[in-house]
Amino acid sequence: MALNAIRVLSLGWVITGHSLLILLFLMDNPLYPIYNSKHLLFQSVVNGTPSVDTFFVMGGMLVMLGTMKSLDKHHKQNGDVKFWVLFYSHRLIRLWPTILLTILFAVGIYPNLAALFYSPTYQNNIVDTSVSGACSGTKWLATAFFYNNIYNPETACIGS
Repeated sequence: MALNAIRVLSLGWVITGHSLLILLFLMDNPLYPIYNSKHLLFQSVVNGTPSVDTFFVMGGMLVMLGTMKSLDKHHKQNGDVKFWVLFYSHRLIRLWPTILLTILFAVGIYPNLAALFYSPTYQNNIVDTSVSGACSGTKWLATAFFYNNIYNPETACIGS
């Protein structure tokens, strides 16, 4: 219970830090955060880089604890093939819809809708070259089947 609470707090910290980074590009006065950085509470937002590490460590620890509880509960040995096939198929069922929807959004929806919304960070043809170009052809398959960090990671479809 406490580990999940720490993970939720670090997730909130990640979201707050990334929101601040996005707002820095949209502010009229980019020196405003520097003036406010004297406050102790704002220091936790500015120094938010450990929040991502904390979130991933907590997530990995919770997956490991759940797996160890499942192993103890079912009295399985570490070499039991059926347990590990079910474990990885369960992870695949949980992760696959999200990554496929992300690819669909990045390749099919975002390039068509980006021109409709004004944003100072949007420039013409940036969307076509960065998102659609990165996922052109069969490059999205590496991401969809979770081997994009092994097979040619420099041209990854999402996450580069």
